[in-house]
Amino acid sequence: MTKKTLNILILVIFTVAVVVGVFLMFGKATAPTTSGIIFYYGDGCPHCLKVEEFIKNNNLDVKIKIERKEVWHNQASAAEMTTRYQQCGLPTDNMGVPFLWDSGKCYTGDTNIINYFASKL
Repeated sequence: MTKKTLNILILVIFTVAVVVGVFLMFGKATAPTTSGIIFYYGDGCPHCLKVEEFIKNNNLDVKIKIERKEVWHNQASAAEMTTRYQQCGLPTDNMGVPFLWDSGKCYTGDTNIINYFASKL
C-alpha cells in the first residue's frame, strides 16, 4: 500500500468517525421521537398538581403509561415541549403547563387534560 493510499484511507476513516459522532451527539436532540402519552409539568405548578391528583385518584398509572417531563428546571424537556407545541400548531409565545402530548394530539390546561384522562377510564 502506498503512502498516498494510506493517507486517503485514514482521511476517509476520520471523516466517517466525525459524521457518526456528530449524529450520535446531536441526532436525538433535534426531533423528539418518543411516542405515547407525555405529561409536561412544572415543579410546584398548582394546575399540574390537580392533574397529578386525578391520575393518582383514578389509578391511571396502572391503566396507561404516562411519561412525565418537568420543564421549569429541565431545558431539554422545555425545548421538547416547544417542539410539541409547534407540531400541534399551537402558538409558542403563550406556552404553559400543564401540557399533554398524546402521539400528535395536544391538550393544554388542567381541565382539558383531566377531561382527556376521564375519557380513557
